[in-house]
Amino acid sequence: MLKTYADMYEQYRSVRGIVAVDKEDLLEIDASSSQQVCRTFGVHKSMSVLRDLYNENDLQFFANVGAMPRPTTKSRWQEDTKASELFAHNTQEKDVQTLDRTFKPLGTGIGGRMIDALSEKGFKTGSVSIAGPCFALDSKTTKTLIVPESGYPEFGKSRNVTGIPSLIVRISSSLVAFYLFI
Repeated sequence: MLKTYADMYEQYRSVRGIVAVDKEDLLEIDASSSQQVCRTFGVHKSMSVLRDLYNENDLQFFANVGAMPRPTTKSRWQEDTKASELFAHNTQEKDVQTLDRTFKPLGTGIGGRMIDALSEKGFKTGSVSIAGPCFALDSKTTKTLIVPESGYPEFGKSRNVTGIPSLIVRISSSLVAFYLFI
């Protein structure tokens, strides 16, 4: 997800330099009805499935997510971020998947807490992870179904699942994502 709105894109481009995604390679997404700063943002044109799912209200983007425990300055960043281990990949991965530096409630990820909240309201919930466990889906109420990368050999033979396998391929080839099935 990248900023595309006028001066914000230019700010992004100046910070990212030669690794910035060219504006013409972005699919613009209208976010004017949201409460975020950007009225529009974009995803790379190879991820059109994400734009389509967002436009169909089947996908959410989480903006400005990170492990910084509080705002900081260039002169204080080392002191202010000492506890967050900014350069430790394993710690950062867990921080992003929990979206909570305090790890409370203990043992749950951001998706798992959403699942638990929906379960408490009486919704039937479940979670699916492709190719391995995902801390983001850890829940107190629901066990995650882990689908191997190769899939299940019998998937689709006994039920009408037209389109689902191709949708899974489209999504998994674009990103690592989690879904909440209600």
